[in-house]
Amino acid sequence: MKGWFARLVPPLRTPLTWRTAPRRLAVPIGFAAVFGGALAALVGAHVVHFSDPWWLLVLAITPWVWWMHEAGAARHGRVRGSLVLLARLAVVGLFAVVLARPHAVRRDDRLNVVYAIDTSHSVGESSVRRAIDYMLATTADKPATDAAGLVVFGREAGVELPPLESFPFEALNVQVPRDGTDIAKGLSLSAALCPDDRPARIVLVSDGASTGGDLPRVLDELASRGIAVDVVPIAYEHDDEVWVERLDVPVRVKRGETYEATAIVSALAPGTGTLTLRENGAVVAEVPIEWRAGKNRFALPIYLRQPGYYEYAATIEPAAGRDGWRENNTALNAVFLEGRGRVLVVIDPAGEPADSAHFIRALKQGERLVDVVEAPEMPDSTSALLPYHAIVFVNVPAEEISAAQRTAVHDAVFDLGTGFLMVGGDQSFGVGGYRNTSIATLLPVELDVSQRRIIPKGALAVVLHTCEFASGNTWAKRITKSALDVLTAADEFGVLAWDYEGGEAWIVELQEVGDPSQHYPAINSAMIGDMPSFAPTMRLALKSLQASDAATKHVIIISDGDPSPPPPALIEQYAAERISISTVTVFPHGGLDQNTMRNIARATGGRYYQPSSASALPRIFTKEAKTLARNMIVEQTVRPVFDFPSTALKGIGEVPPLHGFVLTAPKSRAEVALRTETADHVEPILAAWRYGMGRTAAFTSDLSARWGRDWLQWDRYRAFVNQLVSDVARANRQGDLTMRTHTTGDRGVIQVTDEARAGRTLAMQGIVRRPDGETIAVALEQTGPRTYRGVFPVEGRGRYRITVVGAGGGGAERAVGGLVVAYSPEYLRFRADPVALDTIARSTGGRVLAGNETSREIFPAERTRKRNARPVIDWVLLVLACLIPLDVALRRLQLEPRAWFRRERDSTGTLPTLLERKAMMGEKTEKAGAATRPVEQPAAQASPGPAPEAPPKAASPADDRSTTERLLALKRKRQAERGADDEPR
Repeated sequence: MKGWFARLVPPLRTPLTWRTAPRRLAVPIGFAAVFGGALAALVGAHVVHFSDPWWLLVLAITPWVWWMHEAGAARHGRVRGSLVLLARLAVVGLFAVVLARPHAVRRDDRLNVVYAIDTSHSVGESSVRRAIDYMLATTADKPATDAAGLVVFGREAGVELPPLESFPFEALNVQVPRDGTDIAKGLSLSAALCPDDRPARIVLVSDGASTGGDLPRVLDELASRGIAVDVVPIAYEHDDEVWVERLDVPVRVKRGETYEATAIVSALAPGTGTLTLRENGAVVAEVPIEWRAGKNRFALPIYLRQPGYYEYAATIEPAAGRDGWRENNTALNAVFLEGRGRVLVVIDPAGEPADSAHFIRALKQGERLVDVVEAPEMPDSTSALLPYHAIVFVNVPAEEISAAQRTAVHDAVFDLGTGFLMVGGDQSFGVGGYRNTSIATLLPVELDVSQRRIIPKGALAVVLHTCEFASGNTWAKRITKSALDVLTAADEFGVLAWDYEGGEAWIVELQEVGDPSQHYPAINSAMIGDMPSFAPTMRLALKSLQASDAATKHVIIISDGDPSPPPPALIEQYAAERISISTVTVFPHGGLDQNTMRNIARATGGRYYQPSSASALPRIFTKEAKTLARNMIVEQTVRPVFDFPSTALKGIGEVPPLHGFVLTAPKSRAEVALRTETADHVEPILAAWRYGMGRTAAFTSDLSARWGRDWLQWDRYRAFVNQLVSDVARANRQGDLTMRTHTTGDRGVIQVTDEARAGRTLAMQGIVRRPDGETIAVALEQTGPRTYRGVFPVEGRGRYRITVVGAGGGGAERAVGGLVVAYSPEYLRFRADPVALDTIARSTGGRVLAGNETSREIFPAERTRKRNARPVIDWVLLVLACLIPLDVALRRLQLEPRAWFRRERDSTGTLPTLLERKAMMGEKTEKAGAATRPVEQPAAQASPGPAPEAPPKAASPADDRSTTERLLALKRKRQAERGADDEPR
């Protein structure tokens, strides 16, 4: 143990005395004072914060570091020794700082104020205008360094302006659904705009009547972040209101029988009016009624003549001036009368009739009930598709089918078991724009084949200028994403815009699409401003497109046309590079603006559009993006060969050749019944699979005179068409579960009756698909013999698809139904909720404002400075990394400052210099020996003549030692001389 301690704490080289202590302890004491004082000052001034300050105790080893330095064998001069010790102490100090995890603390008192304005229908247009005036008045004289932002909310929330010091508000462009009030979403989005390193407040202007959202959770988050919410109440109250609470219709009906529809009418006060019942839009009953305050029940007769889907609407018409909301005066419900299965054939309104004529004729000759509709006329609700056992798209482009229609088809297949078939052509599959749609999800083939085959890619740049028409930014982002979804993963895509702060810039740099959803955040957060000139953005687009290796390059510009026209030279460059530009003019200010947009398109070989409404924009952008996908069509003669057995090919021995098809790839579980086989690739012609409850198929060629002309003369054509539809069509199923649905306030109610003869108990589980596509799981509880009930929240109007599965008795049964909500719970709020607003203010430390405040009251001079700590460990590590080699250099390198000032240097003659030095040392030794010899040696002085010249090695009596030995001896002598200098005098 004693030996171990001696090695750990060796004795000092020279004793420490009171006389030598000040000089020898000056460096460690000075370091401790300066380093420790600097740390204490930085921490005390809240400039630096340590996450793990206990690691600073490592500095306690600095006395040991000094002791080891003093006890070391190395001998340095006074100055050099001090530098070596100081470097070692600095390394230890910085190492302790690194372990303590330092953070630089910054304090900021610039205030961020986000106005959250309720734009829901319950507050009314006049209240929204007053709220905007209040916002403008209170931001007019705000401090220049403070920032203000704007969030609007209803059922959803959107950012109109992020917090900006300039606050360039002009008008409300962001449009959110107004048939609901979700204060939680408005506050949550407002808080997301508040940075953590600056103080922030939210000014909420609302009636407090929320119809959805988890407000308590959001208030807790705001309080934890120190974001206060000041509330400006909006007050109103309706005293005379009548509404249709629900419409009840029979669940099981038979053809030709009379039934009753029951309307439940509620009112705040007695009154009179007219109750009208409509069946699929046509009036079937209209009766005068009188109601009392509370609930009232009125029965109306209905008569079902033919199988099909019947939607009923009951509407109350009160006397003039006796009603507040008209939106809640109608309730909806539907009846489905099962009949013989039908086939719905959807065609392109702008397509050639011959594309579908032969196919439809073959179905009708097979004695099928066929309904032919143009794509825009197709039902947009799943319930309306109930009468159809199969749906067929015949060369229909995606832009002709709305998102609601596509969702209805998808849900009909997945939930109801309806069959689906897509027949190809030059407007179908990937080339038709179906990539990344719900239709692509249910197909048995992949539409993006860029990973399987080398296909020439395209490049699309979108230039947005949309701020000067209603909902401009919202539409801009929506249409941009719709165009993005059409492209393949290998295509290139970019978005350009002009914003108020940065000018023209790329929102999304031109790059490969990959996963389209990865670009959505950048598009959603874009700030699109009023572009002064087309030239800057067009030059940016041209530069990136010139650098692209895409085979097809295209630009789409959306604008009102009022930016300055691009110079002719720039248009000529586009034409020379074969880059086409299509222009979309929305709400132009005059004919000159239209001419500017038309001339740009005409000069570059693009197309010009001027839609009558913003709702047409997604179709236009989808159509334009499809121009890059034309290379997915293969027009060559192929003879399909059989692969997987299919009932669609029953009794068919051989099929005729086809003269074209659309490139696709089979999905992993797809059954490929027909395929092509060439030297390089195998492509699917007919594929099918099961999707959810239904079955779908894809025929990638057409069945018309273009690619399938040989099939039209084929004697098995009619049999093939009918067998193909039969393969996917839904079969009639009759279950024992009967479902009823209705609403009660903001809740939907599901009631299921088990009509099985034998008594049994089922585990009931329901899935509700809301109008926005989200699903809710609902557990149904047994409320009586063979009766089950479940409740779910209703948010917004629309159709709610409901699927209930009852498991028990060794099997499972399924019931499918729906709930049509004619109006949102927003229209059942008849007065403001000041109590809720007061709770919001108290929970977050805010204030209840009167609505007449000034800028100084919203942006007060006294505000709490916000502290923000950022890690600076990287900088400390960098200094430490530089200090360690400096410490080594100070200890190991021999520096001779006096040699720097010599006039003559010979840094290259190493060997001659050493020999000369050896000779000089020999002479010194000889002289020293002569001085100590006895005088009685005359023989050494009487030698005649000059002494012969001797080699350098004979100049010393110690010539038998090597040069290395002499150098080592010289080094030891110098060290002894320096040690003598350090001895106390």
